[in-house]
Amino acid sequence: MVELKGKLIADRIKEEVSSKLEKAPSSYELAIIRIGDNNDQVTYENSAKKKLSEAGINVQSYSFDGNISNDEFYENFKQINSNENVKGILLLKPLPSNIDEIRIAETINPRKDLDGISPYNFYKACQGKEGNLPCTPVAVLEILKGYNIELKGKNAVIVNRSLVVGKSLAMLLLKEDCTVTICHSKTQNLKEITSKADIVIFAIGSPKKFDSTYIKEGAVVIDVSINQDENGKLCGDCDYESMVTKASAITPVPGGVGVVTSMILGKHFVQNL
Repeated sequence: MVELKGKLIADRIKEEVSSKLEKAPSSYELAIIRIGDNNDQVTYENSAKKKLSEAGINVQSYSFDGNISNDEFYENFKQINSNENVKGILLLKPLPSNIDEIRIAETINPRKDLDGISPYNFYKACQGKEGNLPCTPVAVLEILKGYNIELKGKNAVIVNRSLVVGKSLAMLLLKEDCTVTICHSKTQNLKEITSKADIVIFAIGSPKKFDSTYIKEGAVVIDVSINQDENGKLCGDCDYESMVTKASAITPVPGGVGVVTSMILGKHFVQNL
């Protein structure tokens, strides 16, 4: 059994990012935009800022009061979006209910869109062309390819239908010639479907919900979620101890997909400099 550790992949991407930054002006910045003081968002922002800064990226935070009006935020966002020194934008979500998220997504410069919120970027991906997609599914693909997991012709099941994971990841895997099935909360006979797949990606945010009965012998398992178990310890959607008895390869939690995700921001940032 191979443990698909994210650090090895993240370190490689970090080196690539740092190398490309050597020729870029130091004034170029990556803007992280946050509304309010959501603890999870602040934690993610601080973590991403630390990792990206270590790679040599000039990261700037733009925080706004949680009660900011839709129009006021939109005007501020337009200024950041049009700033020539800002080469990448990460908008932390979810946004407050009064903010028109679709308007923001349609406004962002697709080249600066680091986390795939632009509909233009998703359209390009559907066409099989290069375009920034959400960082989590890109991180999953980086892990699979980084560990030389065979993708062509393989049956892949994704247990998530959101745009930021399931739908975007499906586009990436289809481009790699996988046969893709997307499952969700209304899927019937889920275990029957996942247990026939060569590759299974679990991403529903339910601690240790899935055990080895959900996979076939030798399957590759990607656990995207980061949860807390009944003892407050970090865990994924999979019962790791059960899964390792049948999987040929599996991502740990923590230490798997999440470790790579932040560096995908850096990869998207430098590819259009």
